[in-house]
Amino acid sequence: MLLDAVRSPIKVSFTGEVTYAYPAIYTVLCQIGIANFPFDDQVCKIRFASWAYDEDKILLNASHKPLLKNYSPNEEWALQDVDMARKEYEHEETVVSEIIYYIKVARKPFYYLISLVVPSYIICVLSIAGLFARFSTKHERQERFTLGVTAILSMAVLSLVVTEKVPHSSESVPLLIVYMHFIIIMVTIATILTSTVMRVHAKGFRTHFLSPPGWIRKALFIARKHAAFFQQHGQVYMDIHTTAEQWGEVSRRMDYLLASVFIIIISTPTLYLFYMCYQMDHAAAERILLENAKRRDQLFY
Repeated sequence: MLLDAVRSPIKVSFTGEVTYAYPAIYTVLCQIGIANFPFDDQVCKIRFASWAYDEDKILLNASHKPLLKNYSPNEEWALQDVDMARKEYEHEETVVSEIIYYIKVARKPFYYLISLVVPSYIICVLSIAGLFARFSTKHERQERFTLGVTAILSMAVLSLVVTEKVPHSSESVPLLIVYMHFIIIMVTIATILTSTVMRVHAKGFRTHFLSPPGWIRKALFIARKHAAFFQQHGQVYMDIHTTAEQWGEVSRRMDYLLASVFIIIISTPTLYLFYMCYQMDHAAAERILLENAKRRDQLFY
C-alpha cells in the first residue's frame, strides 16, 4: 500500500508494527488469448517471493481484499477482479513463501466496433446494394462486377488496418478477423452471382424464343404472361419482346432476392457483435468493484 505522507516511507506503530511503502512500477508478461477479440478478458499473475530467505525468516502474507485506493481506470481495459493466493514452493532445498495475485481485466470493445466493424459493414452493404441494384439492363450491369472487385479491394485494405490493431498470435484467429474475412467472402460470392444474373437477363435475347420454365416462375413468384404469337410464311413465331420481358422479370426477381438474402446474412453477425458489446458491460463491473473497495477502505480506516 502507499502511505498518505509522501516524505514518510515508513510508518512505525506503538504496537511494533512497521509499515513500509515501496512504490514501484512492475512490468508483467502475461500469456493472452485473443480468440474472442475484441471481447476478450485476460488474467495476469503477479508473483512475489524471496529467493534469498526461506519461510522461517520471511513469511509473506497479504489481504484477500485488494486495496484500490490509488487505482486509475484505463481507457482500453476494465478491471474485473483481483484475487490472491498464498503458496509455498521449494527452491534450492529451502521452502520459500510466495504470494500470487490474479488480476482479471476485460477489454472495452466499443471503440473497435465503431472504428472497424461499422465502416466494414457500410462498405459491404453498399456493395451488395450496388451489385443487385436495378439501374440498367445492358452495359451498366457489367460495371457491377467492377464495383464488386473494388469493394473487395477496399475491405482488404481495411482488413490490414484491423490486423495492425489486433494482437498477433498463431494459436487462434481473433473473432474480429473472422468477421472481416466473412464479409469479404460474402461480397466475393455476391460478385460471382452477379454474372449469373447478367446471363439470365441476356438469355431472353440469345435463346430460340423460349420462355422461362415453370419451376423458375413458381420459385420467384412470377405470374405467367400470355405470349404474343404471329404468323409469317406459314410458320408461327413467339414475340421476342415478350420472351425478353419474361427473362428480364426473372433477373429482376433474382436481384431482389439475392440482395435481401445477402444483406440479412451480413447484418446478422454484425448485430450479434453489438449485442455482445451491450451484454458485456465491463465498465459497470469495474465501477461496482471500485465502489466496494472504497466502502471497505472507509470501514478499515
